[in-house]
Amino acid sequence: MPATDAFERAVPASAQYAGPLDEALTLLGDEELRAGNVEAAKPAYELALATLQASKKAVAKDDQIGHARLRGMIVHARTNHAVTVLRLAQPSP
Repeated sequence: MPATDAFERAVPASAQYAGPLDEALTLLGDEELRAGNVEAAKPAYELALATLQASKKAVAKDDQIGHARLRGMIVHARTNHAVTVLRLAQPSP
């Protein structure tokens, strides 16, 4: 599946659950990683992490749910980004 198709599916799914672009990018990375497109997943996670960092500034200090959501998304994106880095570092069989 082309990355554009995965992204077009991820954006509405993200909006359905009130998630911004960072969630759509994370879902795109997940879809690419699941499909075995590690080279495409890595930049999706990098963009997701960059937008998550920017999103931290927009969350109110007393919004515990928002902070928990961001922490969960950051852990998810960092973990899967690390998986892509490790897979890319391995020699091809």
